[in-house]
Amino acid sequence: MAIKRSGVILIDMRYDNKKGRVEPALLLFCQGNVCSDGGGQRDNDDKTDAHTASRELYEESCGLIYISAEHLENCPKFIQKHRKSRSSLYFANINIPEIDTSLFRSNRYALKRQKAPQCWLEKQSIKILYISDVKKALLTEELLLNPTNETSNVQIAKKFQIIVPIMEQYIAQNTIPTLSISPYKNTDNFKDSPFLESIASFALKFPTA
Repeated sequence: MAIKRSGVILIDMRYDNKKGRVEPALLLFCQGNVCSDGGGQRDNDDKTDAHTASRELYEESCGLIYISAEHLENCPKFIQKHRKSRSSLYFANINIPEIDTSLFRSNRYALKRQKAPQCWLEKQSIKILYISDVKKALLTEELLLNPTNETSNVQIAKKFQIIVPIMEQYIAQNTIPTLSISPYKNTDNFKDSPFLESIASFALKFPTA
């Protein structure tokens, strides 16, 4: 059975909210108020599951985060079976404060002005959520209050009921590699490492017609 969808779970093992709370957290991408991983359907041009996950993460982060397929191949991979298909997820440890998450909104706005394909505009926001809060939300099926300085409530995709226990196993086994994120302008070979860039230096151009 072919794998039709791939994505990336981004984890910060020691996320500090600057209010005395330091524990594992997730960086998730939200469509409406439902938050999930950065991932999507496989394209014909994708050579491997890792290529799909790399491309989808880049698209769903609006060009904010790139992790090469080669780096993802070194990350733990979980294959989830569905009734008629399968999907794969890669788990990567990052330092969330290295990412200027405020750039997501400006990147998305610039992409929209460039008339980017809809695949670049699917997610409306990104959220940082502690794993312990995600677990509580999944148990109660209630809205989860974002633990950052926001006041809006978000929901967690139901598939995390399966993903979270798997993720905790990888964390306990210490098998999730740490990937550093470097600013694009200071990275000579950015395609071989995660990177961060503003849309001002974004190389992608989309047709205006």
